[in-house]
Amino acid sequence: MDVDEFWHLIEESAGVPGGKEARLRWLEERLMQRPADDIVDFKAWLYEADSRADTNLLAGASNALYLTGGDDSVCYFRMWLIGLGRETFERVVHDPDTLADVPEVQRYNAMQRLGLRRTDEDLPELEALAYVPAKAWERATGKNWDLFALALKARGVGEG
Repeated sequence: MDVDEFWHLIEESAGVPGGKEARLRWLEERLMQRPADDIVDFKAWLYEADSRADTNLLAGASNALYLTGGDDSVCYFRMWLIGLGRETFERVVHDPDTLADVPEVQRYNAMQRLGLRRTDEDLPELEALAYVPAKAWERATGKNWDLFALALKARGVGEG
């Protein structure tokens, strides 16, 4: 799987009705239909994108906009940012100040200002995206997560 296929799957999953859980189940199912190497590739591309977004400037921007509150929420926020798709991701990583211009951020902040009740669906977090490839790997191959981590390590990917 190349980087374009990775982003295509991310963006296609965004159109799945039913919220975050349905989206992630859809993505897991799609990955399971692919060769095991593609699942490893997907996680490698996800790790690469996450690493690019792991900057103090972006963390500061997300905190300044009240999107995050601590280290864990910053990690979950980066997964959410990836989930917004390639164009938004690239723009915000290149210039974290543009985060304020993202429609989903504007919507979330408007909800905060107006005191509207927010649900998990509204939160700018998508923690479980990080776990989708390992789940797909286990279900597709019947092999445990440790072997998935070894396959990632063999490719030089920093974490499993």
